[in-house]
Amino acid sequence: MVNGPMFLIDSKEPIKTRWDFPGYRTCVKSLEKHGVDYTIQGYTTRIGVERKTVVDLCGRIKNWADFERCQLRKLKRKRHACIIVEGDISWADQMKYYNSIYLIKGVARIMLYGVQVLFAGTREDAMNCCTEYLLAAKNLVDTGKDAG
Repeated sequence: MVNGPMFLIDSKEPIKTRWDFPGYRTCVKSLEKHGVDYTIQGYTTRIGVERKTVVDLCGRIKNWADFERCQLRKLKRKRHACIIVEGDISWADQMKYYNSIYLIKGVARIMLYGVQVLFAGTREDAMNCCTEYLLAAKNLVDTGKDAG
């Protein structure tokens, strides 16, 4: 049996692309009201991660009003909120309608909401980044070092 925190996965995450957190307990459930794809049981109001691909993030930035209303406002309520992107900023230069400068400007706007944006390369790297982020944020909450 695996010990440690229970990682919660939003039920709307597609099975083919959702992160599965090997070695950790997981539970798939609706996290829509929390506005996140991943969190830790008992920390849903304080910690949240949203998963995006480069293409998805560019599309969200393009439709800023919807992105702000549906996701950013919920994320910014968290003490520890992060968007983890599967891919690299330079990948936007390979796209027909976007480029890395467009993406960087959009990321800057997101960060003004207090939401961190991390680019993690491969899907596996992104999942590992999410694991480390969630565990580190939990530790900050548990030790009271996230006050301020």
